[in-house]
Amino acid sequence: MQATAEAIIHALTEGGYRITRPRRAVIEVLCATPELLDPIELLDRAKAHYPRVGLATVYRTLDVLEQNGLARRISLNGKTRVVACGNLSLHYHLICVRCGVVVEMHDADTGRALERSAFEHGFALEHSPVEIRGVCAKCR
Repeated sequence: MQATAEAIIHALTEGGYRITRPRRAVIEVLCATPELLDPIELLDRAKAHYPRVGLATVYRTLDVLEQNGLARRISLNGKTRVVACGNLSLHYHLICVRCGVVVEMHDADTGRALERSAFEHGFALEHSPVEIRGVCAKCR
């Protein structure tokens, strides 16, 4: 399930964060984009929603989103990019190494099996997404 801007804004509001117009623009672009974006690409697209968005706002918003489990920074081909997370539970990001498209996938059975295995090995899981890299059907 792709993250929605409304869900992320709601989660941040519930957490006591202010949602400014620039922050909203960053969140809306991040959620509307199925591929990974670097901060500059995110800034350029956010400016179409609200021209006064600055790069500092992009980085601060990404920091807040990541701290709250609502976005994830991913290193791909030597570049740091970001993707929104639609779910705080254990889930998977299928990442195309060619075009950067990300598919968020949830599989309850696999998630429970991983949690059970982690428990058997004495691990307490942090529910960050599992990244699985490959080549999407379009790029093959």
